[in-house]
Amino acid sequence: MGIRKIIYGICVCMLWVSAAYAQKVVYVDIQAKGTNDGSSWKNAFTQLQPAIQKAADIGGGAVWVAQGTYKPTLDSTGKIPTNTRNKCFVLHKNVIVYGGFNGSEQTVDMRNFNKNQVILSGELQGNTSVTDNAYHVVYSNKQCDTTAQLDGVTISNGYSDDKNGAGVYVQGALLRNCNIFNNTSLAIAGGLYAKNAWIEYCEFSYNTAQNGGGCYSYNSQIRFCTFRNNTATKNGAGMYVLNSTLYKNTLYYNHAQENGGALYAQQTVIDAHTIYCNKAQKGAGVYCDANNIIQNSIITNNTAVTDGGGVYVLSTQNKIINVTVSLNTAVSGGGISAAQQVIVGNSLLLNNSQDIDAQSIIISYSYLSDNSYVSNGTDSVWVVDPAKGLCVKMPDTVGYAVTPQGLENIRKANWEPVSGSQLCDKGNFVLAQYLIRDCMGNNRFNRNSQKQGPPIVDIGAVEAKSSLLIQANNIIYVKPRWTGTGDGTSWENATSNIQQVLQMLSSMYFSTPPQIWVQQGIYYPSSVSLPFGFQIKSKVHMYGGFKGTETQIDERNLAVYNSQLSGEFGVFGDNNDNIETVLYVSNESIVDGFSITGAKHTGLQVFNFSTIKNCEILYNGVEEESAGIKMYDSYMENCKVHHNVSAKSSYAGIYAYSSSIKNSYIFDNTALFYAGGIYAFNSTIDNCFVYNNSVTNEMFAYAGGIYATGNTIITSSSIYNNVSEVNSGGLYLDNSIIRNSSVYGNSAKNFGGGISSNNTGIIEACSIENNSALRGGGVHSIKRLVNSVVANNSAEMGAAVYNFSEILYATIANNASQTYGSIYSNSGTIMASIIWGNTSANWQYPIFFQSAGDVLYSAVQGGWSGNGTFMIDSRNTDAYGPHFVEPTTVSGVSSQQGNWSIEAASVCIDKSIFTQHIPSTDIEGSCRVIGENPDIGAYEQGVSAYDTLQLQRIYVTTLGEGDGSSWDKAMNNIHKALFLADYLKIPEVWVAQGTYVTSEVRDRSVYFTLRTGVSLYGGFKGNETFLQERNPGAFPSILSGDIGRLEREYDDAYRILYYSPTSLKDSSFIDGFVIQNSNNTNEPSQAFCAADITQVSMSNCIFTNNTGIALRAKDCIISQCNFFDNKASEYGAAVVLDKTNFTNNSVYNNYGKQGGGIYANQSKISLCNVYSNTGQNGGGMYVLKSDISQSKIYNNTAEINGGGIYAVGMPSRIVNNVIYNNVNST
Repeated sequence: MGIRKIIYGICVCMLWVSAAYAQKVVYVDIQAKGTNDGSSWKNAFTQLQPAIQKAADIGGGAVWVAQGTYKPTLDSTGKIPTNTRNKCFVLHKNVIVYGGFNGSEQTVDMRNFNKNQVILSGELQGNTSVTDNAYHVVYSNKQCDTTAQLDGVTISNGYSDDKNGAGVYVQGALLRNCNIFNNTSLAIAGGLYAKNAWIEYCEFSYNTAQNGGGCYSYNSQIRFCTFRNNTATKNGAGMYVLNSTLYKNTLYYNHAQENGGALYAQQTVIDAHTIYCNKAQKGAGVYCDANNIIQNSIITNNTAVTDGGGVYVLSTQNKIINVTVSLNTAVSGGGISAAQQVIVGNSLLLNNSQDIDAQSIIISYSYLSDNSYVSNGTDSVWVVDPAKGLCVKMPDTVGYAVTPQGLENIRKANWEPVSGSQLCDKGNFVLAQYLIRDCMGNNRFNRNSQKQGPPIVDIGAVEAKSSLLIQANNIIYVKPRWTGTGDGTSWENATSNIQQVLQMLSSMYFSTPPQIWVQQGIYYPSSVSLPFGFQIKSKVHMYGGFKGTETQIDERNLAVYNSQLSGEFGVFGDNNDNIETVLYVSNESIVDGFSITGAKHTGLQVFNFSTIKNCEILYNGVEEESAGIKMYDSYMENCKVHHNVSAKSSYAGIYAYSSSIKNSYIFDNTALFYAGGIYAFNSTIDNCFVYNNSVTNEMFAYAGGIYATGNTIITSSSIYNNVSEVNSGGLYLDNSIIRNSSVYGNSAKNFGGGISSNNTGIIEACSIENNSALRGGGVHSIKRLVNSVVANNSAEMGAAVYNFSEILYATIANNASQTYGSIYSNSGTIMASIIWGNTSANWQYPIFFQSAGDVLYSAVQGGWSGNGTFMIDSRNTDAYGPHFVEPTTVSGVSSQQGNWSIEAASVCIDKSIFTQHIPSTDIEGSCRVIGENPDIGAYEQGVSAYDTLQLQRIYVTTLGEGDGSSWDKAMNNIHKALFLADYLKIPEVWVAQGTYVTSEVRDRSVYFTLRTGVSLYGGFKGNETFLQERNPGAFPSILSGDIGRLEREYDDAYRILYYSPTSLKDSSFIDGFVIQNSNNTNEPSQAFCAADITQVSMSNCIFTNNTGIALRAKDCIISQCNFFDNKASEYGAAVVLDKTNFTNNSVYNNYGKQGGGIYANQSKISLCNVYSNTGQNGGGMYVLKSDISQSKIYNNTAEINGGGIYAVGMPSRIVNNVIYNNVNST
């Protein structure tokens, strides 16, 4: 009977909601500065009660309240009271108060009441005392009905000495999505006093009263609410309820000093509840007075001081049906204790301190831990056999959980019977005949095809999955009209009801997923009131596009036969009266070969690793977000998503969260704010065409095509002809990457015609052409642009790029700006790029930096200063022209198609250098190094001879001129050898004796970069066959920073060697080198050192004559190395160690302020000789939380403290060392 009431109430609520959309809106914003008449957000009321009154005066309406704390100003009669504590917010009939706005929304659905909190506070005086707080924060009298609604607010700090309902006192009203906390009544109902009311989706916490700490309810409906951490000095800490209906509430951590920790109930239906970890004297979970029904509920881990840890029954006419009572404790009746007769049926009483305690408990068709109290003839009571299956996952915590781990263990319990469980099919149908669903919302009854008689029911709160089977081939056939027997066993006997099939399958178990084959035709939901027209909840593969004769899936012809799932109801073509969502898919299901259309809100919702293939999602949506498809952890392939509309919200085409979209077309979708085509968070988009999408709001619109955020990766896609009324015509990148894609013909009225970002996006190997915007016609605010062409874009400022951090290996050509350069930025670095043919009406240079910027190793028409940068001619084919194969002939947006690769005569060939960030390939995927050095621009000229090499190692000598395939054919460039080894996955580079400088062009910032998975070996004479034959002592391979005047330190390289992994799995190796002559003391940032490495194994190396830190190592292994004659002005001149193993090394004759020889943090130093070093603190070492053992530390000098070792911070372990003859100068 209680369920019928709930269903009726749901229908009534839907009528209220639909009516609310037509009501007048009155606005409230405590920060508003307008006319204070509530006519708009700008002119909003700054107080709530006048807005409610205005809505009531005009016959009803909605009150939208922006975030902030509001305090009542009038009493319940609308007057200023003599006693200020009588002030309260008063609800009125036909007035809905909505909280949760930020003050800019245009629809209720745009609000976020969790983020934009509206607090209705009874703290009137703003002091620490509660005794002067409001008696009631919110109030409604008996003239109200459920048209008086409060939705999405927080209600707190009510305090009543002798009145009921300190937080809320309502009669007849409806509360939804409210947070009622920290209210106190010394009488009844700390949080809520409800009479003839409807309460749903609310949370009650930290409220206190004599009775009903969280809530006191009379003749009310309370559903989907949470009650936690409430207290009662007498009864009913969570709820005190009379003559009410309760459905699917959760109650935990409530504490009553007398009875009913979670619930004190009389004449009440308690259905589908989860009740755990509550305390009371009696009835910690539920205290039943008279005439109560507890059904479909889980009552666990509650603790009573005396009786009834789970349930205490005081009076008569109580029933407990299909309830799980487990792990509760009390002195008597840990599970159920009864003073009067109570009927218990179809229930599981398990592992309580004592399951039941009285002969008056009439129990049948139930399982107990023991049957000591039911041995007097009660039928069908069984004792649980622990050796047999029971439930999926039961908690191991007994009684009240006091730790977070214990509480989490209880929450994660799964009380569903396992397959073959003792609980399955043992229940009594007559006892459960009025039940419809179990505690989890699943069907309570299932008919086994092998049995006759009434439907079967399980024991306990949760029903097991059905074990029914279908035809052996697991295929159900569907047609628009059923044929034959209509049982779905063949095309001849096809059924016509897809939803009926899906519902049946959701309650069945299959070892392999069942398939549904759907013939061409249009299929409609059974009712517009359903939340989903068609719902796939279990693992099902559903295929459309059949003619109706096929025997194999690959016989379908999707181009000819269309299976359409339609949400169409009412007026054809008007989505306003259609079903909200056409199709819901979950649990690794597959939907293949359908068109999905006509949803009011969303065509398709996809969850839990499901797959959508060969589908067309079209003409969905009106105003809400995610009109086409909403995806979570799912996959889409070979689909078309088009003509979907989110006219008052965002994400018109696709909303993708941690999902993949491949080989699909997304076009002609329209949103108001964000993402006309795709919104993607932590997703992948591959080989897709995204075009003709738009966002239309003239004040706030982003990403006509794609909004990519949260590490989304876009590859091999075309994004074109998309429009934004504000920013990001083509796409917006937030911590995301686009690579190997084309972005063209897009426009934005403000920033980023092609692409915009917040300086976190990365563009790799893309063509960005013919886009337009006010600023950043091609690109706006990008972190890194690499291997890309940016051409023929137009803007007032920054036609090619407006604001960037790095531009690497780009071709930026024929862009047209009205003012300043086609490249405009506050700062940034341009490297290895061609900048040519760009025009500006009033600026003679193609580049404009507001502050400092670097242009390095680039070719710039008109010239620019910077290491390696040179001027190229304006005429393409002149001797100093770029020699593009086929450039466009005009600047700005053009219909011409250019070819921006370079010819063999180009001056841009081999003009770049090797750096850490050099890409492995160019824009077309060709090897980035074909000649001696990388080319400048997006394209590498020619064909690589290295792609065909299959080598075990690369050989390097100082005089080599070959391809590195042998000592006879050695190359002479270590930079190039390391790059090619990485590119070709060659594991080793062997380097013969000789001196190898970091830069042949005297660039102090150039250094050797180790590569992941590549081992670099030195010390060869140049004729060895095996690694063991080398002799680094006799044939030193020297990595030198002496790139300027010989033996002059001031122009030496800042750094010689570097390695930084991209993941914890990456590592590198170097062995047998001398590393010398770096100088970083005159570098302003002092960020450099001779070798700066992470996750590297290094051995048999010598560091000498470096000015500044010689080696900075993190998470490394350093062994058999020598460090001498290095000097630094700050930390350890020879070595700075961080979480590094440093063994069998010699460190001597070095100088540094903090640790003359070594500065070590959380590192292990063993078997080392550290001597004759000098430092201010720690002549030999300066250590923090490190381990030093079996080492000799002697003859070191400290200018201040710690001649040998200076240990600071967390204790270090220093054992089994020889330490002598070290001195302090002071």
